[in-house]
Amino acid sequence: MKYVITFLHILCYGFLAMAGLSQRAGAQAGPSAGNYRVSATPAPAHILIEEFTGLHCSYCPQAHTIANNLTYVAGDRVHVMAVHTGNLAVPSGDEVDLRTSCGDIFYAWQDAGGMPSGNINRTHYPECMGESYSLYRNEWAAVAKRLLASEEPAAMNLYVEARLDTSERIIYILVEAYSAETADTPLFLNVALTENFVPGTQAGSSLRTYLHRHVLRDMVTGVFGDTLQAEETVKGTYLRRTYTYRLPERYNNRVPNAANLSCLVFVTDGGHTVINSAETEVESPFRAPLDYLQINLYNLEKTYGGRIYDVYVVNPSDDTLRSLTFTFDLDGDTRTCRLDGLRLFPKTESVVNIETDFDASRFQNANVYTLKLTEANGRPVEANQVKNSFSRPVTLPSGSFKILFTSDLYGSENTVSLTDERGGKLYGAGPFEDGKIGSYSSGLIEAEENEVYTLRVTDAFRDGASQVPARDTDDEAFPTPGIVCLTPDDSVFYKGTVGVYGHLVSFALPRTDMSGDTTSNQVALRAAGFTAGLRPNPAQDRTVLQVDGLETYGEVHISVYNLQGRLMQVLKAVPQNAGPAVQASLTLPLSVANYPQGLYLVRVEQHGRQQVVKLLVKK
Repeated sequence: MKYVITFLHILCYGFLAMAGLSQRAGAQAGPSAGNYRVSATPAPAHILIEEFTGLHCSYCPQAHTIANNLTYVAGDRVHVMAVHTGNLAVPSGDEVDLRTSCGDIFYAWQDAGGMPSGNINRTHYPECMGESYSLYRNEWAAVAKRLLASEEPAAMNLYVEARLDTSERIIYILVEAYSAETADTPLFLNVALTENFVPGTQAGSSLRTYLHRHVLRDMVTGVFGDTLQAEETVKGTYLRRTYTYRLPERYNNRVPNAANLSCLVFVTDGGHTVINSAETEVESPFRAPLDYLQINLYNLEKTYGGRIYDVYVVNPSDDTLRSLTFTFDLDGDTRTCRLDGLRLFPKTESVVNIETDFDASRFQNANVYTLKLTEANGRPVEANQVKNSFSRPVTLPSGSFKILFTSDLYGSENTVSLTDERGGKLYGAGPFEDGKIGSYSSGLIEAEENEVYTLRVTDAFRDGASQVPARDTDDEAFPTPGIVCLTPDDSVFYKGTVGVYGHLVSFALPRTDMSGDTTSNQVALRAAGFTAGLRPNPAQDRTVLQVDGLETYGEVHISVYNLQGRLMQVLKAVPQNAGPAVQASLTLPLSVANYPQGLYLVRVEQHGRQQVVKLLVKK
């Protein structure tokens, strides 16, 4: 959200700033603040995440999500500067070019570190690789949490204002600082210009238009920053610097969006360590339109069976979203949903719920959906559409079950909930205790026939639940963080990990119709009545499925899964060799040439009956 700021005191320095040079505004010693806006009150330092990324980095969207989420969780305590650099940042064709002249230098300072990677305050932490200050994306949140918990005051407080003069395309920047401690080494003031919500493409994303966040556009003060004089960094000293920056017509091959520019200020020492940072949006008369609203349905590539769908909406505009209209197509069945009475603020990410009447009992092994946002605030928008698939609910092995959640060292980030098909909560737990690996049980939950249950685990920091204590000895082990579902006799029938977007899975008891036969998606209640085998087994490139004792009518469905539950292929066939009266057989070749070596499960179904055969692939 933008805040209108009066810049009359900047204009006092305008005749100096027009030269495009930084100007020292007269350091003042002593406690008097005069007309300075920078605070002299002790406060913890802000956190700067320097994220190194590229258009063709398939894991970079996960890193973007973790970094962006930290800005939501911690508010203005966390700032992000996304530096596009390296071979993966080289655009192809008309792709947006987000590189800068200083990107390679900044990347070298952190000793590269792969892509995606990044650092926090350009500082070395125990998690860092070697002697560099490079961190993996799944380490950012853990380090940020420790820093956010610190009450140690920053050595220097910062304040920044920025305004765009549209007549001359000049950005006027005012920076103020207050030294809470005397610096014992030279300090440097860095002023960066970033652009938010830059539309483009991104490997690893299924979105038609990807919104790049916090993109570094230029360093107003150059790569090394503006040197602060020793007398300006004495305890109790105020200082003010003004800068001007002429906004170019283009950055590489794209026109900048003046409505989404920000000014990021940070102070470093001679070793590039960041002492503190501050950020403000550049005030301008321009407003960001609703053109690039971004939507997503995280976790729906997993098993799901409810009627309530969580839709993540990123609002990059300057408008508050009060109504949204979606079309939701699921396996060719289309619904229109209009949500009114919303209040989704500008420049934020929110979650809205779409309630449908899709019948979960008709879900298939793979359910293809397309979600499209068609209107916002009552007017048509050309926004992203999301197309993907999810599996039908997991069959519960009995009428009652238990949920066991094991946290990592940051249990306060996690919640667990079980809801029915209409979104009613049947079980909820968390946040949990920090600092230890804890296991928490729901107790026995009674399941009803003709009901779908959805289990959700949330992760507030979006870094997953994987942080465990370091082992003192090779023999010491800790429970694996994640979610486990058990039968009353403690047999495990489902387990999963908690990733960047948490975890989501649905369960259902077999549905029975009035005649006593199970529906097509519940196959566990009837004996197979046929035999299935594979030859050769083990197989290298090809095997043949032989099924005997089939009924003479009705398709046979063959599904192949790996041990992680991933569907490898689906085939349909009809019985071939009719035998006596009501029996037939099927011979079907299966290609496994592209399968990695390992164990697979081949499921054969006909008329609600099934048999599973193990297949070993050896290369």
